[in-house]
Amino acid sequence: MTGKDIPAVAFCLVATVLLLVVCISTPTWDSVFFMEAGTVTSNSTAIRFGTFGYSHSNTSIGYRDLDLWTLGISSNSGNENKVNAMTVRLESLSKAMILHPIAVGLGGLSILSGTLVAEVLDSGTALMAIFFGLAMVVAFVAWIVDMALFGFVSNQLSGLGIHTEWGNATWLVLVAFVAFLVGFILITTEFGMCVGPRKKGYQAISRMGKLLKGITPDSILL
Repeated sequence: MTGKDIPAVAFCLVATVLLLVVCISTPTWDSVFFMEAGTVTSNSTAIRFGTFGYSHSNTSIGYRDLDLWTLGISSNSGNENKVNAMTVRLESLSKAMILHPIAVGLGGLSILSGTLVAEVLDSGTALMAIFFGLAMVVAFVAWIVDMALFGFVSNQLSGLGIHTEWGNATWLVLVAFVAFLVGFILITTEFGMCVGPRKKGYQAISRMGKLLKGITPDSILL
């Protein structure tokens, strides 16, 4: 890894750590969550939604056994249909949260490519740029999924009279995406600066080789 790679690797490290924090959100770390729904009263409780579960749930890919009635939703026939439909949709769509750990893995591979592979292979910087780009795209898609999923939750629960509040995890994902973006720009710019002169050098060597092939003993004597 050259000194020019350090800023890009630093941005990648920051983004990867932020996404790792998001991955250990509620129910593992209750202070990090995407959205909090409801308020704690004698008749209701609040639910915080994380990457691999929600408040007091087991860790899993996709929310399971979600009981929204604990939020204190008024029980009537109209609300029952809405809550049941929202629960099924939320449990299904929440499986897309697997994008967050995928982005963490790609970020880790990018760091390894920049710090280890680049020391051995000339293609290390190019490999780092590829993983960087993939991590950036996945992080962006994950953020879009977060906004769409919990925007839907907020809209549905607000219609049922339940208070919702956005958490910090969504913004951590956004900052991670921006860090990936800045690092990707840095590493691709450096890669372009390295490849450009190298390509010109190869062309000059090729022209020199062709010129030398045309030189014979007779032409020298002449």
